[in-house]
Amino acid sequence: MVLAAPAGSVVPGSSNESVVLVRNTGTEPDVFDIVVQGAAAPWASVEPAVVELAPGQEAPVWLRFHPPRSATTAPGPTPFDVAVVSRHDPSFVGVESGTVDVAVYSDISVAAAGDPVIERRNVVVPVTVMNAGNAATSVAVCVRGDRTDPLALDVPAGDRVTVDVPAVLARRREGDRLVVDVLPAGSADTFAEPVSVEARVPTPPSTLRRDLTRSAVVLGVIVAIALILAVTSLRGKEGPPDASSSDVTLAPDQSPVVVDPDDVPSDPSSPPADAPTTTVAAAAAASGAPADLPLLVFVRVYGPDDRDVVVRAAGARAQETRLRSPGSAESQPVLSPDRTHIAYVRERGGQWNVCVIPVEGGDASCGPTVGSASSVGWRADGLSLVTSRDGRLYDVEYDPATSRLGSGTDLSVEVPGSHFSLSPDGERIVFSDGRRIVVRPLAGGEGLSVRVPGSPQDPRWSQDGARIVYVSEYQIYSAPVGDGPVRRLTGSGSVNGDPSVAGAWVVFRSNRSGQGDLYAVRADAKDGNEAGIARITATPERDVEPAA
Repeated sequence: MVLAAPAGSVVPGSSNESVVLVRNTGTEPDVFDIVVQGAAAPWASVEPAVVELAPGQEAPVWLRFHPPRSATTAPGPTPFDVAVVSRHDPSFVGVESGTVDVAVYSDISVAAAGDPVIERRNVVVPVTVMNAGNAATSVAVCVRGDRTDPLALDVPAGDRVTVDVPAVLARRREGDRLVVDVLPAGSADTFAEPVSVEARVPTPPSTLRRDLTRSAVVLGVIVAIALILAVTSLRGKEGPPDASSSDVTLAPDQSPVVVDPDDVPSDPSSPPADAPTTTVAAAAAASGAPADLPLLVFVRVYGPDDRDVVVRAAGARAQETRLRSPGSAESQPVLSPDRTHIAYVRERGGQWNVCVIPVEGGDASCGPTVGSASSVGWRADGLSLVTSRDGRLYDVEYDPATSRLGSGTDLSVEVPGSHFSLSPDGERIVFSDGRRIVVRPLAGGEGLSVRVPGSPQDPRWSQDGARIVYVSEYQIYSAPVGDGPVRRLTGSGSVNGDPSVAGAWVVFRSNRSGQGDLYAVRADAKDGNEAGIARITATPERDVEPAA
């Protein structure tokens, strides 16, 4: 028996797997029972638990670890033993030992621990900080926007700490909203987003209220005297009324109208309802976007049924072009090999078609009917497309001279769910199938299964065809097509998806801004360090499905 792959790391609440090769070294057929022992045994399982082998035959046994998401699940290396027992000779027991690294996770929450009180010049908010994670977490607690230094706390795993959080009372009135934030104060492995609880400024004590009222009255008297003196001075300086002047009185229902020049259309004409139009604007991107970012296309979601393709020019603060097509919703845009055209899937009136449009806009050419989950990709020569329908692949001819699309030829290649990514050479597809990433040649023959931790989704090719980027548990990973380590590109604390390799970068959508924008991370990032992380778009709409 051999532990063929290291157990690696696993986050409590998720799962990881390894494989054990069991071999019958005897001279008789035998049945073997496989069990897991040691500290990891309560949350480990094997599949299959019984194997029957002929002499010299071997079989893989999958070893799965699924520690519970609980404060009692201790982080760090956890030992285990895999025991194989022969039924033919029960005295024979083979044991293979290993360790699985249980990751640290944090689950911080906060709740009010009583009513706020006023103490001298401060308002004090009692709160309880709770840590449901499996490791002690350092936090900073403060009232949002207050100049008082945050309180530093260490909250043990599975424990809670109650603390009085002070804030300066000045400029706060009875009933004003107070927000107490709990923020990470330790390493990058702690929780990424602050958690908060709200309270209200309480009614001041009677003595304090009396002092405040007295001060307000004195201040009001001073202001009134100043106004009287100012009016008297002005009247003394006024001359006789000007007979040529006139008063204008607005009726009670009239008011001045202010017209914003931005609200006046510069061109009153409008295009036909079904014609694509082009809107060019400076890209709403954050400063610091990569200067070497190539040309991108993506989908901007303006509403439930309003999705348009957007072209972003190369560079840091590049121009964006919206390819507007009223009455339809676009998805899955892909650039042609020469970067002059975009293939995409269009939905209009409940029907989905493959379409092609120039990157600068213009008339779109649409071809065969596909499904709502269909994908599309370009062949390397730019003269045909590959698309999917009902779980099968089709080759669609494209004539650049006439912009016509053919009806499609069945390639006799199956793709579960119809969602795939076509390799840069146009000869292979990649798709996810349960816990595997599957690479399949279009010409037939043996494919390749790439086993990765977790449940991969949305796999996409790198531009050299050597690696695959994908999503697992809302984080972005990169895996080699052959042998080599899997790299985690993004850290925890945000929901990420739709990865696409763009030169030296991987562009993806993320909710870390709260609006669903596109971000870029270095393609060589690892261990979740988010090397070079940069925000690419910044709009109120959601940006999804980028491609370069």
